[in-house]
Amino acid sequence: MRDFIARGAGLPVADAVAHWHATRPETLRPREIGEQFEFNRFTSAWHRTNPTGTRAQAREAWYAHRALPKTTTAG
Repeated sequence: MRDFIARGAGLPVADAVAHWHATRPETLRPREIGEQFEFNRFTSAWHRTNPTGTRAQAREAWYAHRALPKTTTAG
């Protein structure tokens, strides 16, 4: 929708509404969270595996995860 608005300067609102309705099923599909959002990726995955977990528990798991040494791959 942002791209449509950015590229569609001067188009009527009806075109924007039609575009929104046409692309709505696409927005309902889960999308992968970008790598730069490591915390968001971690908490999303954590809540999928711990659906009854609390925010505090997720935060504690995040701190434990961040304390682990990072593995690097030499290329």
